[in-house]
Amino acid sequence: MRSLPDRPWVLLLLLAGVWLADRHQFPSGAGLCIGLAASIKLFPAFLLLYLIARREWRAIVVAAVTLVVRSEQHT
Repeated sequence: MRSLPDRPWVLLLLLAGVWLADRHQFPSGAGLCIGLAASIKLFPAFLLLYLIARREWRAIVVAAVTLVVRSEQHT
């Protein structure tokens, strides 16, 4: 059984979800997808800089909470 980091299509799907949620002005969905993607690999966390520049505070909080909850499940 392969783990999630070995499946790049999962990250691609989550990053497409970030784009779709941001385009439809659904910041919580974008934050959730960024948090899930960042819990798999760290590089999607750089998208938080984009959200900070746009001042999407709800998305940033959702991403941070999702990342913390997912990281606690892995320990």
